Amino acid sequence: MAGHSNYQVDRNKNSKGQNYLDKVKNATNLAESMSKDERMKTQIKKWTTFYRLNTHRFIEHYFEIKLHLFQKILLFFMNLNTFFMLVAARGLSKSFIIGIFCCVRCVLYPNTKIVIASGQKSQAKLIITEKIEKELMQYPNLAREIKQIRSSSNEAKVMFWNGSTIEAVTSTEGSRGYRCNVLILEEFRMIDENILKTVLQPFLNVYRQPPYLQKEEYSHLTEENIEIYISSAYYTSHWMWKSMQATRDTMLQGKESVMFALDYLTSLHHGLLSRKRIERNKQSADFDEVAFQMEYENLMYGQNADALFKLEDITKNRTNKKVIYPIPNLDYQSMKNKRKEKLKEGEIRIIGCDVALMGGDKNDVTVFTCVRLLPQGDKYVRKVSYVETMEGQHTDNQAIRLKQLFEDFQASHVALDCHGNGLKCLTSL
Repeated sequence: MAGHSNYQVDRNKNSKGQNYLDKVKNATNLAESMSKDERMKTQIKKWTTFYRLNTHRFIEHYFEIKLHLFQKILLFFMNLNTFFMLVAARGLSKSFIIGIFCCVRCVLYPNTKIVIASGQKSQAKLIITEKIEKELMQYPNLAREIKQIRSSSNEAKVMFWNGSTIEAVTSTEGSRGYRCNVLILEEFRMIDENILKTVLQPFLNVYRQPPYLQKEEYSHLTEENIEIYISSAYYTSHWMWKSMQATRDTMLQGKESVMFALDYLTSLHHGLLSRKRIERNKQSADFDEVAFQMEYENLMYGQNADALFKLEDITKNRTNKKVIYPIPNLDYQSMKNKRKEKLKEGEIRIIGCDVALMGGDKNDVTVFTCVRLLPQGDKYVRKVSYVETMEGQHTDNQAIRLKQLFEDFQASHVALDCHGNGLKCLTSL
């Protein structure tokens, strides 16, 4: 039996080897029988298929653009999934990756329509004007694929010779009517969730129509459209946090979704940022601890699980769309009778004054807080309309400024702490 088994294995090996040789021989005979045009078409099909599955190689081979390893990984998965999300720190070349992906997708898939949307149209336009027009057009093979780039205050559009386009739009109700095969949301944390669902996502209601779909045998090969979400980290109270969690879950279920999260260490490793610059920004007055965590460490910020107050409740109360600014001294005479903000019926306006006097090298500051109390049933809705500080001033100057704000704010009352330094201010008043 052992000898018979060995014989069977050897025979199978010989059989497989002969089959392989036969296939090679048949392929060689077929290639020889094909015309030059047919061979070229066959090679184009093979290379197109290869590069569509390996966009990072197409970028390096044809565009001749050198990529870092993490960029290759992102671009590879960006093209193979219908839903892609990248939450990354500053300085990770997010805009460059978006720009180069748009170009490679448009070249490899003729008649592709790509729309880049962001909270502000100017931000989406930067992908076209800065990354594609100024940087990527320097590469000859990429540049010759582009027919025209339109850039003005109202338009930013890239048109390719094969019919593909890249266009920037703003995330507002006025953008209804656009259609695309790839929707890219740049800094999507700045986009209103309702606008995303009702205006932007419907852009994807059409599919690319290559000629082969007209043949019945290929009609089932319709390409799925792609959604790409790019942003830096933000607060967990924002809708993006739930979207991140949902993307993670669908990715783990094996569906065509993928999510990446990268902090500033990736930039340091590839030389995109210097450690000195990171340290400088960390100590900068423009970045507090929370801002640095979100912008560079790529950490979503939220309250502790046992927190008494939810960050979501606090955040939505930090936004005041109607604020009041004092009238500049030089404009007072012409503007005092032209105030746009009028008191509502039953409204009370209070100026709170926390007085601090001069003293030492590190002076405390006097704070003026202007609060509107708007009646709502048997309660009041409080709105802080303006806050001003004054450092190192005499009580007479503080009293004068308080009276100016009282007039500009059309205040009803002043709340002044007279148990300490405020008593001197009261005397001056």
